[in-house]
Amino acid sequence: TKEPYLISSKAKIKNNDETNTVDIVLAILPSRAIRLEITGTLGVSVATVLINSKEISYALHRSKEYVRGPFHAKTLHAIFKKDMDPQMLWSLLQNQSLPKSKWTCQFNAEQRPSLCKSPNNETVKFTYDREFRKRIDIVSDRFEMNWVFKPKTALNQSQNETFVLKKPETYQEIIIK
Repeated sequence: TKEPYLISSKAKIKNNDETNTVDIVLAILPSRAIRLEITGTLGVSVATVLINSKEISYALHRSKEYVRGPFHAKTLHAIFKKDMDPQMLWSLLQNQSLPKSKWTCQFNAEQRPSLCKSPNNETVKFTYDREFRKRIDIVSDRFEMNWVFKPKTALNQSQNETFVLKKPETYQEIIIK
């Protein structure tokens, strides 16, 4: 499908000794863009993230920072408190296969990935519920993210601004090269 859609999700992120649970609403424009609205405890808005195939931009609402940078792992560090491969994230959220150059995957009977490993000891485990991906577990050295998804719903076409993220007026701009 080329139509944009929404997925509600919840993630538990363990990083070193710190654990956080967040709600993440994903707006996905297949093969073109992903927007993540991340909220913490009691619905406090944590970040808005926009990823396309060339650039990542996000607004960190607590620190009032607007960050733009290349499609690179260090660009996502402030969101996950670790370098996160945007190609992995892009592939997972766009429902594409992880790049064979970086990942070795095992497949289930339906030929969907069940467990993937990278050369730097990252693993991604997939759990399915009939036709949709229900859960993804991302595990690496001192980091674990358990991400549970609800079925996708249609995104109203009139929401063109969904896939645009401009610097909020009072935010400090940070450009990562």
